[in-house]
Amino acid sequence: MAIQRNAHNERLTLEEYFALLEKDLEHGYEYLDGRVYMMTGGSPDYSIIGSNMNGMIRDLLKGRRYIVYNSDVHFQISENYRVCPDVSVSCDPRDRGAQEAIHYPSMVVEVLSPTSEARDRGEKSLQYRSCSSIQEYLLINSQFPYSLHRSLNVLINWFCLCSTTAGVHSR
Repeated sequence: MAIQRNAHNERLTLEEYFALLEKDLEHGYEYLDGRVYMMTGGSPDYSIIGSNMNGMIRDLLKGRRYIVYNSDVHFQISENYRVCPDVSVSCDPRDRGAQEAIHYPSMVVEVLSPTSEARDRGEKSLQYRSCSSIQEYLLINSQFPYSLHRSLNVLINWFCLCSTTAGVHSR
C-alpha cells in the first residue's frame, strides 16, 4: 500500500528523494517520475498474500540461482522510477550484492490495495513492461480472489492471463 507523500503533487528531484530516504529510515518510499509515495502497512490479507507469494516462489526456485526479494528492496527501473514491488525475483549476477537497489529482476509481483491499484495497473505496469529484464509480471488483488499475469513470450509480445487466486488468498 502507498500514500502520496506530497498532496500538492509537487515533484522532487532524485537527490531530494535520496535525502528523504536518508532522513526517514523508518519508512519506505517509491519514486515515480518525481512523485514520492510512502509505503504504508497493508491489511492483514495484503500482508498474508505478499508473504505467501514470497514463500511459494522461493520454494519453487530453491536450488536455482534466483534470489527472491520482498518489498524492502528497491527496484531501480530507470533514473526516474524507483519502486518497491511486493516480490521481485532476479537471477542476474549484477543484482547479487546490490547495496541500494536491484536493476535486473526477471519477475515482479504486486499485491493490489485500494490506494495503490490504479498506480500499479497504470504507470508502474507500463514501466515494468518496458524493462527488458522482466519476463513475468503478476498483479494480485488483495480484496477479491483475482489475479492478472503478464508474461513476455518468445516473440517479445506481452500476453495476459486472468484467473482466480483462491490458493494465494487467506480466505
